[in-house]
Amino acid sequence: MHGSDAAASNRIDLELDPPSEHAAFVKPDAAAAAAAQRRRMLLGLAAVITVLIVGGVLLFVFVQRGARPAPVPVTTSAAPSNTSSADSADSSSGGSSGGSSDAAQKPFITFPGGFSPTIGNIGNIPGLSQLLPTGTQPSSIAQGFSSLAGFINSGLPSDWQQSLSSLAGVSIPTVWAPLKSTAYNGSILLGSIHNEGRVWDTADATELAAYESLLVDNFDVITPENGCKTGPIFGAGPNAPDWSKCDRVIDWARGKGLKVRMHVLAWGDWNPAWINDLQLGEKRAALLGLMRQVMERYKNQKHVIYWDIVNEAVCDNVFMTKAKKNCPSDGGLLKGGDGTSSWYPDIPDYIDAAFALARQILPPDRILVYNDYGFESTHDRVDSDKNQRVYDYVKEAIEVRNVPIDAIGFQFHIANIYAANGVLGSTLFGSYMDGVKEQFDKFAALGIKVHVTEIDVGCSFPTLPCLFPSSFAPASRQIAQADVYSGVLQHCLDTDACTVYQLWGSTDKYSWRDGDWGAGGKFSSWYNQYSLIFDYDFKPKLAAYSILGMLAKKKAETA
Repeated sequence: MHGSDAAASNRIDLELDPPSEHAAFVKPDAAAAAAAQRRRMLLGLAAVITVLIVGGVLLFVFVQRGARPAPVPVTTSAAPSNTSSADSADSSSGGSSGGSSDAAQKPFITFPGGFSPTIGNIGNIPGLSQLLPTGTQPSSIAQGFSSLAGFINSGLPSDWQQSLSSLAGVSIPTVWAPLKSTAYNGSILLGSIHNEGRVWDTADATELAAYESLLVDNFDVITPENGCKTGPIFGAGPNAPDWSKCDRVIDWARGKGLKVRMHVLAWGDWNPAWINDLQLGEKRAALLGLMRQVMERYKNQKHVIYWDIVNEAVCDNVFMTKAKKNCPSDGGLLKGGDGTSSWYPDIPDYIDAAFALARQILPPDRILVYNDYGFESTHDRVDSDKNQRVYDYVKEAIEVRNVPIDAIGFQFHIANIYAANGVLGSTLFGSYMDGVKEQFDKFAALGIKVHVTEIDVGCSFPTLPCLFPSSFAPASRQIAQADVYSGVLQHCLDTDACTVYQLWGSTDKYSWRDGDWGAGGKFSSWYNQYSLIFDYDFKPKLAAYSILGMLAKKKAETA
């Protein structure tokens, strides 16, 4: 954003001893037998219907994945000012009454209160144009509808009408401008990853140039997705490092004037296989030795400013997911007792040791980060207590053990349903976004910086394809996705300690959530979650425009 012995151990022996010849035989009641037969028939019928429904859904999703619409042309130019007197008057009055020529020509769609925007040049926004009734041309929108809600009622499910609620009062520009050109006063940095492995695998120089231009134009901070992890670097052993991919990203970023987040030094996952073969007493030296090599190589690269020192150390307790139930029975907070970590519990204090070594080697202006997932909100039904586990661990590390943690990294590998739309969304995640702000504030109060490090927003639950009916329509997906991206950004902008808002990818074409998991083939072409803000053709989606609008609004407020 991932056994046969095990199977044998879990197998239940169903062999029964043969019945004794002296065992009593009781003739079953005829009525009870008939009732049981009816129940079996009903259960069988229900199973058949369920299989047909699921099969139909999967077939529909598969067909939809192969019918991606052509991209809508987007005008690329400097976004109009969001501080003109006309805009200010419109925002303060709740927007002009739709249908006027002025409204049709305005380059912004204004959300003065909830989901009731004034129509601007909506045809330029990929995704929103898909909301139009069939045959409707963008030029006729203003004449036919006074607000987006007017035609949403005619086609989009009602549970989406309150979508984008977090964008109240925000003008979404319909003329695209690079994101980082709009980030206000440099107080927040925008970031993404460089998907170095898959992008470099293509022989198409034009494709690579377009991809890297997308990163340079829109982002300030770049994370090498995999090339700087210990697995790719030290796969052949501690004395035979392969720096090629990591060096290439670091050098490219420096040449483009971009900052870099080094990811990652101490992680219980994604380590070379030989590490797990080490003796218990050898692991501490191995961990610190690998860390030292990486830090010594890049410590004088001034643009490598953020360092993810430790990644994903706190345990999980996700409902109905055995692989994500790894909290120790003794109440401990770290994962690894079940063999899921290369470092814990073999090195009980590996987190403290890693941060101490990093502070010793790296220059004092480098930001040392603890990075994790699943704790981003104080109201998250998926793992309801992880927010507190991470907070408790970090608080004690800072205040009791004096661990030099400078920033907390919130990953946010989440999904559209976190926008709390519809019955299921509002039931599970109705207060999720409020909890995000609470969590940001709690960590900021510890005196450390808050970073959004890896946000991506899929069309369904984070580990599922687009299966929910409301996610079938591309327009519905984009509205909810924009709501989530912009909601998290709004909380970051409203938190002084939040200084970085970074995505785990830029385009849906190169994403760990696109169903293509490498190893020579795709897991499934219809598994793509379309989780990023630029589409396959590197064009901005509605989420990108919503981010642009929020940044423009903040820039105007602080001018």
